[in-house]
Amino acid sequence: MPFADVNLFPIPQNIPDKQALCISDIACTGYHGAHLADVSPGDRVVVFGCGPVGLMAQMWSKYRGASQVIAIDIDAQRLDFAKKNFGSETVNSSTEDPLEAVKKLIPGGPDKIIDCVGFRFPEELVHKMEQQLKLETDSPNIVNTAIKMVRKNGRITLIGDYAGYTNHFNIGAMMEKHLTVNGGQLWPHNYYKLIFEAMSTGKVDPSIVLNKTFPLSKGNEAYQMFDKHSDGLIKPLLLPDTVFSKGDIIR
Repeated sequence: MPFADVNLFPIPQNIPDKQALCISDIACTGYHGAHLADVSPGDRVVVFGCGPVGLMAQMWSKYRGASQVIAIDIDAQRLDFAKKNFGSETVNSSTEDPLEAVKKLIPGGPDKIIDCVGFRFPEELVHKMEQQLKLETDSPNIVNTAIKMVRKNGRITLIGDYAGYTNHFNIGAMMEKHLTVNGGQLWPHNYYKLIFEAMSTGKVDPSIVLNKTFPLSKGNEAYQMFDKHSDGLIKPLLLPDTVFSKGDIIR
């Protein structure tokens, strides 16, 4: 196993396999977002996105002491999942203006915003045209909304994917509001011990998002369901067919 001394780590006996499985991906990424945003006790936090990473960012924000967490998404099922499992207040941006909705919930604007969506969803016609014409690669929609939404001297953290260049970025408002904007890809080695410790207390359970189990031979079908948000699927758990046929025996 190349670089096993770097990329492998021991799993404590009291940590269930399902929870440990989340360490290499969503649990660490969500924690990364809350860490970069410096979520602190009493903070009011907005999280864009209720995919697995966005849900984890909400979970960790609550764990770190956020007094209020608001989730923004267009998927009613996932918003409901966030509300039921993590106590998040929710805004469906397909039916209401997120700026106005958050303004009612937090009149002065949130202290921290974590973007768990990224560049993939241009809303305005100009961005759709510019992407088609190869004039830009990344849409700034969510970042610009976050800049308008967050309070003065607030912080915006980007952990959704951004890959290239963007146009029409609201740099003026970012500067005038004295905002801190940061982001970056995950380095799980930095967090796994902290996360194991948190899970061992029973206060967090990232495996709750692994809400459907499939045999490995159905991996393509599981991914298609995940991609289309079918049947309430949040994150699929794939098991070898021989294990799956005996029932979900992963501890």
